[in-house]
Amino acid sequence: MLAPLIKEINKAVIGYDDVVIKLFIALVNEGHVLLEGPPGIAKTTLAKAFAKAINLQFKRIQFVPDLLPSDITGYFIYRNNQLEFIKGPIFANIILADEINRAPPKTQSALLEAMQEKQITIEGKTFQLPKPFFVIATQNPIEEEGVYPLPAAQLDRFMFKIEMGYPKDYSAIIENYPYFSLDNIKPVINLEFIEFVKNNISKVRVSRRVIDYILDLVKRINNNKAVAFGISPRGVIYLIKAAKTLAFLNNREYVITDDIKYLIMDCFRHRIFLNPEFEVKPEEIIEDAILHTKVPEERL
Repeated sequence: MLAPLIKEINKAVIGYDDVVIKLFIALVNEGHVLLEGPPGIAKTTLAKAFAKAINLQFKRIQFVPDLLPSDITGYFIYRNNQLEFIKGPIFANIILADEINRAPPKTQSALLEAMQEKQITIEGKTFQLPKPFFVIATQNPIEEEGVYPLPAAQLDRFMFKIEMGYPKDYSAIIENYPYFSLDNIKPVINLEFIEFVKNNISKVRVSRRVIDYILDLVKRINNNKAVAFGISPRGVIYLIKAAKTLAFLNNREYVITDDIKYLIMDCFRHRIFLNPEFEVKPEEIIEDAILHTKVPEERL
């Protein structure tokens, strides 16, 4: 169902089809996505290509250390004997928050609060944000200097945190890079299609056995001795919503455990916080849970 979208995005960047699928899943569920990876792997290009292939208003905000909250949300000015509100770049359907961890926490909060409330309040006046409102944030790895890690409560607002590693097939990139261009991308997804998907997600069934499988995974993760804070109810709900969307996009009316396995890493990795005495990564905790949790037989 997303083949036309992937084909269009491949005109500018290749090797990240799974990321495109998850971006779309988050968009239709009013979630947001955090892309993390080293410089030079096309995080920004991918986000721009995704926005361009969808016929919605797009704005990019480059996060830098001296960026102010008003640079994002907007501000009032006094003009012609009255206060006039000048809208900031946050007033768009798809926002690219580029290198979000380059800006200080107060500036990050201006965006992240809008993600939660779908509105902003300035000087006592509330302004609704456009619908849909979808944020793609990119960030550099925490190990880099000059970055401000996102707090746990703000990380939890992202449906997915996707770690973009180096591409597997460099030869395909070398062969095709002279032809890559964002200018070649045309809109292939519109608001009507997004609403169509949204309206059909609710019809997708999740069997009791699949629910039990998810709960068993969550229990194993949260009970791990290395975990200080584990998966919240919001994380579980996000996973179920994502799985139902994936099932529909694959022309199924029901969720299978493979849907859960496909989505769980990017849905859960940023919601797990570890006790400092354990030298283990959240991804290893999730992998261990998948390995040792019995997969139920599918019964619809």
